Amino acid sequence: MDVKTTFLHGDLEEQIYMEQPDGFTQPGHDHLIGYKRCKCDCCVYVKSLDDGSSIFLLLYIDDMLIAAKNMYDVLALKALLSQEFDMKDLDVATKILGMEIHRDRGSRKLWLSQRGYVEKVLDRFEMRKAKPVSTQLANHFKLSIE
Repeated sequence: MDVKTTFLHGDLEEQIYMEQPDGFTQPGHDHLIGYKRCKCDCCVYVKSLDDGSSIFLLLYIDDMLIAAKNMYDVLALKALLSQEFDMKDLDVATKILGMEIHRDRGSRKLWLSQRGYVEKVLDRFEMRKAKPVSTQLANHFKLSIE
């Protein structure tokens, strides 16, 4: 999703205090709305859902990526955000921050590629036709999760 006129939602010089709407608070957590900022990346927010799964909200300036196991949760968050901000739904993400997003729905896998960036760097340094050279890790080694 893309947030239109995001520059209007910048940092304020003065502190503003607000209260959550009626029925939205949780006892003992009155100031929390459910999303927690990731400790290792301040642009990633995570919320645990009732079914034990999570929904991820990834932000970068005016670009937003929403990921969840259930599409209903993604659509609900999009609707909620669209009520508050002028949003443009870009549908299924295929690219973010110059990285290509690839999905294999059958195997339920998702991966990122920077092929376009690598090709641009190769062109910039006129290395497109460079010959491969051996490295410390031999070609026959396979990397795996296990």
